[in-house]
Amino acid sequence: MGVNQEVKTGPDGTVYVVDEECQQDPWGYAEVLYAFTPMGAVKWSRVIETESTPASPAVGPDGTVYVSSADIIYALNPDGSTKWSFDTGLMQSIGPATVAPDGTVYFSTASPMLYAFTPDGQMKWSSTDYVPSGFGGLTTQVCALDSYGNLYFTTGGGSSDVPGSLVSLNRRGELRWQFVEPDPSYSVKDFNSAPIVASNGLVYVIGFVGNPFEDYVHGWSKVYALDLHGTLRWRYLFEGTWEDGVFAGHYLAMADDVLYVPASNGLHAFGGVTVPGDALSPDELQRALPRTPNNTQ
Repeated sequence: MGVNQEVKTGPDGTVYVVDEECQQDPWGYAEVLYAFTPMGAVKWSRVIETESTPASPAVGPDGTVYVSSADIIYALNPDGSTKWSFDTGLMQSIGPATVAPDGTVYFSTASPMLYAFTPDGQMKWSSTDYVPSGFGGLTTQVCALDSYGNLYFTTGGGSSDVPGSLVSLNRRGELRWQFVEPDPSYSVKDFNSAPIVASNGLVYVIGFVGNPFEDYVHGWSKVYALDLHGTLRWRYLFEGTWEDGVFAGHYLAMADDVLYVPASNGLHAFGGVTVPGDALSPDELQRALPRTPNNTQ
């Protein structure tokens, strides 16, 4: 078994994990979703064909398990049977699903498109309103939610000249704000981590400075902290390059209002709203304020 995704648990303690090393043919994979008891016994397994790297499963409050293939998302009952499925028809990778406390299911594609579904499989809305002209694609990372039901997710400019961004939509799919790096000399091409919303009212995300398709060696990583209204509170540049071996990882963790960021040169911890080494001047902070056409909860 090759596990390189998050492990999830259901309301009854069932453990769900995806085996991503079950190769089907040279052009595709057959991922296997396993359900284990808390004691480690296999309850059931389900083969799901995919043409891309499988996404982590997600579990709803009613025990429904959501897992995606290349362009299909499946909703499975707790016994592994199909509850419903949705084919985007886009032949684009689908990111991990995010399930809200009310059961609403959110997931993104690289096309780009963001979807919202009811627990019964009815589409509530789909949106590309946040996508600028020439945009390279939506980063298929899991979305984050705040206590108001607002969504936070990242976009990646890819090989285009459009910078990556951190985006927030309200629960109706309307744009609240969109943040891009204000300093053009450190333009972020790709926010390569899923954002997290902390109890201290800040949203954290990692950005990659440089072209992730052409210039990984000469790029840098930056950690950003924004408040829920999209105002940049602080940012931290990991000095060094890919060549020097200093870059941030893809995963963030939060505990007791301390942010933990894994990097190639060790584990970094951040607390509070300011950090040394990358303070913003008033002019920079003003330029960092995002456009807010519909900053509603």
